[in-house]
Amino acid sequence: MVRHKLIVPLLLMLLAGCSVPLTYEVVHIRDGDTIEVMAAGLRVPVRFAGVDTPKRGEPGYGEAKQAITDMLLGQRVHVEQDGLGRYNRIIGKVYLHGRDICQWLLDEGYATEYRGK
Repeated sequence: MVRHKLIVPLLLMLLAGCSVPLTYEVVHIRDGDTIEVMAAGLRVPVRFAGVDTPKRGEPGYGEAKQAITDMLLGQRVHVEQDGLGRYNRIIGKVYLHGRDICQWLLDEGYATEYRGK
């Protein structure tokens, strides 16, 4: 258990330092703007860059989370990392078959623009 506590932050720092898109399998949907991907045998959280979806208990939360679940769960996505954000999450643009998922969330009304990290 202690080893995981050391490995995960190191893996996040390494992945966040990559400037090229990397491909990962989506293994969990936390909410409408955060997913978990499998990287080097570990579940790594990825926060979608530039968008914000409703939080649990807010109107639209269930719809946004379900839309992302239907689209991404079990799929292989490209992640273009912007860095490491709060809560030890990779911040990045996510693409499925070339489609910008962050932009799709905005276009479909599931998200609003977000400028923080």
